Amino acid sequence: NWPGQRAEYLEDDLGIRLEQVTSKLLRRIEMTIYIDSDCKCYTSPAEGRTAIETDFFSGKCVRYIEGYRYVPAGQSWTREDGEVFRGEMIAPWRDYAILAELQALYEEEQAKQADMQAALAVLGVSE
Repeated sequence: NWPGQRAEYLEDDLGIRLEQVTSKLLRRIEMTIYIDSDCKCYTSPAEGRTAIETDFFSGKCVRYIEGYRYVPAGQSWTREDGEVFRGEMIAPWRDYAILAELQALYEEEQAKQADMQAALAVLGVSE
């Protein structure tokens, strides 16, 4: 009975570990982004950028975040044609189809890494 029991144990343990990793990935985490004077988002600080706390970008890749514009509540941003947008506003300034594709690739890679980590944990291999 050992081989069958071992396989059942591995499947149960792997399923539990994958569920734990998945729940960690799906949790919305408040993070700091940085916006420039044109309200474009960045993931790193630099001269002239303002730090903003938000959970909107939780789980998003750098390229996705940096394709967005964030206008904080109480502020406004004026587009080149003169139209004014009041905050809070979060909207892509790059082609959304490209941003969505980049995010999908990122999520696939994150899922592969989670699968590998769970499998290594089941095998008792530490990082």
